[in-house]
Amino acid sequence: MRGSVQHLGSRIPGIRSPEKDMWDAFDVVFPSIITSGIPKHAALKAIQRLEHQPRELYSRANSKLPLRTVFQDRNRAWIQAGVGAITQSNPQRELMETHEKLASIAPFVSPDSI
Repeated sequence: MRGSVQHLGSRIPGIRSPEKDMWDAFDVVFPSIITSGIPKHAALKAIQRLEHQPRELYSRANSKLPLRTVFQDRNRAWIQAGVGAITQSNPQRELMETHEKLASIAPFVSPDSI
């Protein structure tokens, strides 16, 4: 593993049309290309076609990008991780990064935690 990762945030200033509200702006920005990929529209279509369940919290929480997530329901828990795949990405390196992220949270999920 390469160690811990720190994710930074950015403020994006802009002016919206009077007929639009903050949720319209939010829909344009999210999900971020970091979690959908580019070109964004084509990537989102592929995600809808290939993934068997909606991403829900993943890339949708408090305008943050939870790239390491633990989910839990009544009798099971599971982990999910993602990477920022772009045109210049190396697929093998992105897969390795996904494994590293999963390894960083897997020790904290146990049958006792359900």
